[in-house]
Amino acid sequence: MKIHIKTLITFFIITLLLSCDSNDGSFNDDPLILKKIESETSHSKYNEKGQFVNNQSINNEDSLVTFDITYNEKNRRSTYFSLLGQTERIREYVYDESGKIIKIKPSSNNQYEEPVLIYSYDSNIITTENQEHKFVFTFEDDTYEVLKRFQTINLSSEEIVFEESYIYINGNLHKNIISIGEDFLNKSGTYKYDNRRNPRAEGDKINFINKILERTYSGSLTTMLSDLGSNNRINVPQSNNKIVLEYNNRNYPIKETVFNQNGDQLSQLIFKYY
Repeated sequence: MKIHIKTLITFFIITLLLSCDSNDGSFNDDPLILKKIESETSHSKYNEKGQFVNNQSINNEDSLVTFDITYNEKNRRSTYFSLLGQTERIREYVYDESGKIIKIKPSSNNQYEEPVLIYSYDSNIITTENQEHKFVFTFEDDTYEVLKRFQTINLSSEEIVFEESYIYINGNLHKNIISIGEDFLNKSGTYKYDNRRNPRAEGDKINFINKILERTYSGSLTTMLSDLGSNNRINVPQSNNKIVLEYNNRNYPIKETVFNQNGDQLSQLIFKYY
């Protein structure tokens, strides 16, 4: 009888451990594909490959702003930004045969003039420049997946006017260090994460990399890099705001709510999947 009781207890403990393990961030299930991220003022849509394709948002003037991305068979991507139905900006993203971005070409019909951005590759470093500055992206290696340092160099003086480096833990941006220049909105800070799947990065990592590489002004890249990690960010170190997430049974977030230090809700996102 005692043996049976011990067996039952052992079975119960194993079952409990397995049950707990299914909610501790283990990724045994097939990945879900992100379909939509919605808030009160913004709706982002993703295609069946998990690639971002559309965002509609309300700006400060209560006008509807639409941002679209289209993909073609040559792995090139065109984007346009329209305000009140009028197209303001069209960009074509050109890739080489290996899939690396080599050029961002604005339309000559754009409302505002923009330079053509041409990207140069040298080992683990990618560079581009506009009329005033050169931008240097130093990666961990030549797979260009982990950004280690970002620099902005003044073309006239050849002086570094902004420099930020990055430390990662378990595939997540752990800390950013601004050593030259400043960014009033994104200062040096330490980031915290959950141990669940990050749907933003799983299906759409190439778009995050493109967003980073098309940055043509001095400033921190941490907002994008903290969304690029393996897991979901749960803090905002610059303001000490707290991010609370709710999950489905597949370890994916279904709701993200941001609270300030007083416990007041600042924003909320709803995640939907295919």
